[in-house]
Amino acid sequence: MIQQKRNNFNSEFDLVQLQQLKEYILLNKHLTIVQFLGYFHLALMLFDFIHQLIASKDIEVVMNAIFMHFKLL
Repeated sequence: MIQQKRNNFNSEFDLVQLQQLKEYILLNKHLTIVQFLGYFHLALMLFDFIHQLIASKDIEVVMNAIFMHFKLL
C-alpha cells in the first residue's frame, strides 16, 4: 500500500517534471527563434549599410539613413 502510494507520487512527480521540461524547451526554442530573427535583422542592416556606402560614397548620406532606420524602430 505504501509502496503503491510512493509509486503513484513518483509517477505524478515525473509527469510534472516532464511538463516543466517541455515548457522550458519550448520557451528556449522560442527565444532562439527570436535571437535568430534579431541576428538576421542585424545582418540585413549591415548589408544595407555597406550597399549604401558603396552606392553613395558619402558617409553623411549613410549616417542619415542609419539614423532614420533607428528612428523608425
